[in-house]
Amino acid sequence: MDPWTNGPIAPYNHPMRAPILVVTLFSLLSASAPVAQESIPLPVRKVVLYKNGMGYFQHQGTTPETGVVDILLPSRQLDDILKSLTVLDLDGGSIESVTYDSPVPADRLLSDLPIDLNAAPNLVEFLAQIRGADIEIRAPSGSVTGRLLAADLRAKSSGAGQTAQVVEVSVLDSSGAVQVVDLGSAGGLRILDSDLSAEVRRYLEILDRDNRRDVRQMRIDSASRGARRLFVAYTAESPIWKSSYRIVIGEGEEPYLQGWAIVDNTSAMDWSDVELSLVSGAPISFIQRLSQPIYSQRPEVPVMAGPVAAPDIHEGALEDLRAGASEGRAAPRQGRLGLAEKSLAPPPPAAAMPMEALRREDFELDAAATGADLGDQFEYRLKDPITIGKNRSALLPIVGSDVKAEKVSLYNAGRGGKNPRLAIWLENSTDLTLDGGAFVLIDSGSFAGEGLFNTIPPRERRLLSYAIDLTTEVSTLQKSELRRIERIVINRGIMRLERKQLETRTYTIRNNAERARTVIVEHPVRSGWELVGSKPDETSSSFHRFRTSVSAQSTGRLQVQEELPQQTVYRLENLTTEQIALWLSDRSIDRQIEAELRRIVQKKEELARLEGRLAELERERQEIFSDQSRVRDNLSRLSTSGDEARLRQSYIERLSAQETRLSEIAAEQERLRGEIEVVRAQLNEMISTLSFDREL
Repeated sequence: MDPWTNGPIAPYNHPMRAPILVVTLFSLLSASAPVAQESIPLPVRKVVLYKNGMGYFQHQGTTPETGVVDILLPSRQLDDILKSLTVLDLDGGSIESVTYDSPVPADRLLSDLPIDLNAAPNLVEFLAQIRGADIEIRAPSGSVTGRLLAADLRAKSSGAGQTAQVVEVSVLDSSGAVQVVDLGSAGGLRILDSDLSAEVRRYLEILDRDNRRDVRQMRIDSASRGARRLFVAYTAESPIWKSSYRIVIGEGEEPYLQGWAIVDNTSAMDWSDVELSLVSGAPISFIQRLSQPIYSQRPEVPVMAGPVAAPDIHEGALEDLRAGASEGRAAPRQGRLGLAEKSLAPPPPAAAMPMEALRREDFELDAAATGADLGDQFEYRLKDPITIGKNRSALLPIVGSDVKAEKVSLYNAGRGGKNPRLAIWLENSTDLTLDGGAFVLIDSGSFAGEGLFNTIPPRERRLLSYAIDLTTEVSTLQKSELRRIERIVINRGIMRLERKQLETRTYTIRNNAERARTVIVEHPVRSGWELVGSKPDETSSSFHRFRTSVSAQSTGRLQVQEELPQQTVYRLENLTTEQIALWLSDRSIDRQIEAELRRIVQKKEELARLEGRLAELERERQEIFSDQSRVRDNLSRLSTSGDEARLRQSYIERLSAQETRLSEIAAEQERLRGEIEVVRAQLNEMISTLSFDREL
């Protein structure tokens, strides 16, 4: 039995039993935790939630006589709060300090302590770290007091041939005797050194704080004592508020729109009678680790001894140029934000009534929000204060209004399948911006489908699809043709032929229903293509939308034609007779253009003949040079007597004839080069001066 707690002491059976270590450590510490200064929480009075995951929070209340108030907040919000915190004393006083739990990393705090529990996963290794400390052990035979000498594991028989591991502690008492105590039978062990005990307690507190990082406490201390009215505002991370809608349609009834906002309070405080606004916008926001101490990595350099200098006495300034401090403080704007007398209570649940008995009026509700533009954003402001407990969520009505809507079938070939979608063409006839979200359609008192839409500003129309139209089928047929050349432009030696590619897509729509269908066909918008003939009802960034009506149990067709301008560019200097003949055969050019082009081709062919003759002469000249080289080589080997003399004479005559021919070639080449220059100049003149622009 434990003499301190009157409870049994469990034997220490394994060196890695962490619970034994933790329990023992707490028994080592005798100092009590400090008593916190008296404070009260400052209630939340206003909340503004944004679509970018940020929230604006206002706290307002009265402090106790100590002037100290607390705000509890999730740890993840502290960085944002330090960026935006505003604190005002509405009674004209000042704020002495704003403090919060230090977020210094636990490993950095623990590194400053003389012990290391991470290196001591069991009790024996921990006691080894505090060897020499004054301790007291409550043993069955009495208290043993002295300096800790050692701690060891020993195998101890537990009967029936079994053994268990126990911790034996050796203590040097004041008489110099060493006493060995089995902790398995001891009532407890206490550290008598108050400083060491405090360090161990501090170590455990740091570990405990590091395990409880979810909630932080921010304390505000007013410089003036006595009850003070404080105003605190900040922005912080908050769950994105969501929208959902119900659209009610029926034969002969005006369509009706319900809008609801889903709001989550994940803060550490209740929202009681809070002014709530929901903003459909996403202002820029970012995370900066302001609450985290940042340590710079600095180089370590040796200490250098330098010259010793006497201190200077610096003269005072003749004029203080700093701006004087303001004498007064601007009072913050006060007052509620136009809260109306409407109740927030939702309408009676319609589910209690038979579905076939539901009427449009059964879905009407009093919207609990008013709308207002905030620059480029839109705000839903709840008319009455709301209450949402911490870690709870609420569904709040924000829209309840008649709208304009037309029931249609929507077909888009790019989505695949032959059936269009059932949809409504909704016009936002309210004065509110409808925040994007999910919707449910109720048609004639029954669920008809659901879908999604993006934000819809007032007076904008949007298609909302909600189901597959199984009674309507659509097929498509596409034809493409390249039209003949429509325009010819010739300028500065470049000829441009312009024509258009015509593409026709036919949508065949079969309506098997017993009532007429209005079908909206979404035809893709393609870069460079232009519509021919029919005009769409509207065009988005991606689609032309065509409306067509198809009678009951009949087939209708919608034909959409588009043109794509095309250009083909040719250089006149590269034209050939065959190319001109091809253009004439497909009637791409007329006779006048043909005549002009043929003059250019003829001149080009004349130039080619001259250049060809010049090339032939050059080849002949090179062949003569090659032959002369061979003949001269042979001459050098022949003597001047006998048969060799006759052969030598023959070579000399041959060389003479070749020299004559070379002179003739040179003269003819010179003449050809002159003709080529003239003809080329004529060709360039014809090409550069030919200008033509005609639509055929």
